[in-house]
Amino acid sequence: MTQVSYEWYAHIADATEELRIQVKRMRREGKKPSDFGLYVKAHPDTLTVTAVNKMYHTESRPFSISYDGKLIESYILPESGLKTKANRQLLRLAFDSLMGECQFTQDIEGTQSYLFHNVRWMLFTTLY
Repeated sequence: MTQVSYEWYAHIADATEELRIQVKRMRREGKKPSDFGLYVKAHPDTLTVTAVNKMYHTESRPFSISYDGKLIESYILPESGLKTKANRQLLRLAFDSLMGECQFTQDIEGTQSYLFHNVRWMLFTTLY
């Protein structure tokens, strides 16, 4: 498989998963597609979602998303005390790394939260 084909398949898989998540959320909220505003991530190059003649009810809009604006839920919690302890240790390592290497703002809008600035992704590769 060529690199271009690999990238196209990866994009299709990502776009499909995003759409699946949107449909699940729409169903949870009891909305119709016309009320919800489903979107399909566009490919930056030549790959199109469908034929142009079939997209007469669509419109292109710029859309940006950040990780802090994305709802990620998990209702499955480990019952093992060992797993919980390991997760807390990993969280403590991550937090200590952030505190030691990054600039941060404390007590954001009175929430007792921290906002870390200019976090290097490589900081977390050594934690696992």
